[in-house]
Amino acid sequence: MLIANTPKVKAFHGGASFEFIGSRFDDLSRVDQCINADVLDAWFDPSPMVIAKIREHLPWILRTSPPTHCEGLVQVLAEQLNVSAGNLLVGAGSSNLIFLAMLRLLSKNSKVLTLDPTYGEYNHIFEEVIGCECVKVPFLHEERGAYSLPISKLIDVILKARPDMVTLVNPNSPTGTLITKEELLRLRHAIPKETLLWIDETYIDYVDTSQSLIAYAAEARNTIVCKSLSKVYALSGARSAYLCASPEIITGLSCFSPPWAVSLPAQIATIAAVQDRDYYAKRYQETSEYRGLLAAGFRDMGFKVHDSVANFFLAEIPDRFGVASEFVQDCRRFGLYLRDISKMGSHVNKRMVRVAVKDSQTNAKILSTVKHVLTSQTQQS
Repeated sequence: MLIANTPKVKAFHGGASFEFIGSRFDDLSRVDQCINADVLDAWFDPSPMVIAKIREHLPWILRTSPPTHCEGLVQVLAEQLNVSAGNLLVGAGSSNLIFLAMLRLLSKNSKVLTLDPTYGEYNHIFEEVIGCECVKVPFLHEERGAYSLPISKLIDVILKARPDMVTLVNPNSPTGTLITKEELLRLRHAIPKETLLWIDETYIDYVDTSQSLIAYAAEARNTIVCKSLSKVYALSGARSAYLCASPEIITGLSCFSPPWAVSLPAQIATIAAVQDRDYYAKRYQETSEYRGLLAAGFRDMGFKVHDSVANFFLAEIPDRFGVASEFVQDCRRFGLYLRDISKMGSHVNKRMVRVAVKDSQTNAKILSTVKHVLTSQTQQS
């Protein structure tokens, strides 16, 4: 029997390219016939160290049960992050940990504060699954082409609303906006100690890990850092993530994490990935360069592109063309999948699409396809 408050809808995400590829994977050659720029998977391959380790032992890896509680993975992450193993809880991707933690930290009587727009998983679990009150703070849309969130304004809203939890994605998706470490610490010290601060740092590596609050979260009793390892280590298909918080918080949540929470392929891949810093550092630098070139190409076609620090950016469709939902569908006819962000917040321009940054060759195809779609729309009007 279903529980009474079962949500009526599932969490919405990108990944529409599987409608073309096929979710039964009968013909994976179709992968090369489309561009999945509606999800934020890494454009680069995992570290060669990851590939070599998995390839060498693949049959054994696939048939063998992993360490029950991911002991080795937790130890390696603790060493790399310079925190205690007791500060970490790992899971099969950040969504796994978000659902695990939020259902224990909050109830329908709770009040949470989020940004608008932001990663849809949070609004889904707050509103559709838990059913608690959700206060949304809109970003300021600046004419110079950026989204901003004055920290003083955010503090004022928190002090007035008095939420049980504040949830921030940093850098934020879909805006690509960064709240600096200095600003976050100012916020943490200004708001009530009983307010739990949850920071999702999925894309922080594309900026600078010195901006992370992991070290602070390990010492504080009221801060949790959620970190997906999928996007920045090119392991989206493997699913790997962790929470970093005080031992008291981690102990309280760990008993709800099942045995074998992370698969053996994902544990092995993650351990190899986090130890190859030089490889990934080069990929992050290339991502910044590719983002600049791709954004410039969109601007040349009349799009208003908003500043971003991550592996994606927002582009506003020129006024003479259709809204985002129509434009996205037109692009799909030519194998290009972009993200209509209208479901990611209430303060969203209906002409806005989110574009994932890819390698230089794929970015050229993105620009070519968009130009072709715009030309076709002009001829039809």
